[in-house]
Amino acid sequence: MSLRHNYIASRVHGLSETDAENFFNQYLHCLGNWYNHQLAISCASKEIDPSPRALHFHTELELKNLLDCNWRKKHLTPEQSKAVRAAFDGNRNSQFQPWAGLRMSGFGITNHMRFLKINFSYEEFVRTTLASILQLPVDQITCGGIPHPIIKPPGKGANLPIHVDGGVPLATLLEWTRTSPDADSWARDHGVQTLFHFRGATMNDKSGHTMGLDHLTVDRYMVLLEMLNPIHIHPHSPVIPFSTITDSAGPIFLEIFDLVSKKNQRKPSIGQQFLTALNQVLNHIEHGLPDSWVNTLPENLQTEMYSRCAIPLPPLEAGRICPTDSVGPYLAVWLLGFPHGATPAGDRSRVTINMDLDLITNDSVHPQRSANRTRGCKRAREIITGTLPENERKTKPFEGGIVHKGTETEPLIFPHFQEMAADPADILTFSEKFDQLEK
Repeated sequence: MSLRHNYIASRVHGLSETDAENFFNQYLHCLGNWYNHQLAISCASKEIDPSPRALHFHTELELKNLLDCNWRKKHLTPEQSKAVRAAFDGNRNSQFQPWAGLRMSGFGITNHMRFLKINFSYEEFVRTTLASILQLPVDQITCGGIPHPIIKPPGKGANLPIHVDGGVPLATLLEWTRTSPDADSWARDHGVQTLFHFRGATMNDKSGHTMGLDHLTVDRYMVLLEMLNPIHIHPHSPVIPFSTITDSAGPIFLEIFDLVSKKNQRKPSIGQQFLTALNQVLNHIEHGLPDSWVNTLPENLQTEMYSRCAIPLPPLEAGRICPTDSVGPYLAVWLLGFPHGATPAGDRSRVTINMDLDLITNDSVHPQRSANRTRGCKRAREIITGTLPENERKTKPFEGGIVHKGTETEPLIFPHFQEMAADPADILTFSEKFDQLEK
């Protein structure tokens, strides 16, 4: 295995921008079907006419406008605007709120579409790309879960703050920096995280990018985490949970790191202050200079920092994880447990597929993830064939935190996206294929 960098983006060959546009156009049509159904419900409750053209979308620009509260205020009546908002909210059905996901991370209605054909169509292309990056046989790459799309619609939205996944606290990540001291051993021991970018967020797009921390190595990550360690926290470090996590999700860095520079900002943000302090500490260590905070640490920890961070590198900063020499579908890869985030989609919707790729090395296959894949594939087939038992409608067959709640909505969404559904036989083949690989 050879991982040259901790954040990598590589074109997925065999797929084109035309493939992505065809998928998105079909998705937009089906999303419109779902939205029109919800709009009829919200308009009926407010006793207003659902037929005006301005209340509907057929293009990406029209979707962007309807999601924009300022546009609605200018072009719709107050009651019409409320009806549109209620429709995107799914009319508050079963506490399922796609609106919040649509406006922020993309975890909304699309997160519940494990039954789509696209989830099972491109895994061979994507696995081959990851195998090439890691210089491993493709049979050592497995789908640890059931793939699903994450689609960020057009609009200003909000950043998905820099965070880490993996269900482990920062204290455990700090321990990993010592037991897996380089990128190759980290990937081998703990795995990598991948996101298949099918549409948008290319080098020609201004928005929608998955973001990482440029020039962050495992050695530098150790220093970063020690600065957050409550035992000897740096005076410019924010206080965030260090030894605990909640809701099976990874720790959230929140706004410790700014994804984009903020203009006309009178006072540096918490993120700017911490990043400035972190780069200052790293600069001192990497140039063999004394540092006032490092001097307060135990002598053995000081020695470890200066020995591991002996080569000067450029300052840390938030940066895009995307190819810089070509456009089209690509795979973003980073070490599991490393910080990442995303910027709003802007004028162009971003389509990504979370493939949940795992490495079959050193008995690294997680039995629970394999079981989740099996249950998820079974559920997807039952939704498509209409055989999902009533008592299974609210069952959660896969891992996830708060963004994965509301599984009872899958059967309700399916009729509007039925034309995009996978063949049940292909889902079964997918499940059996990876069960066999992991034996």
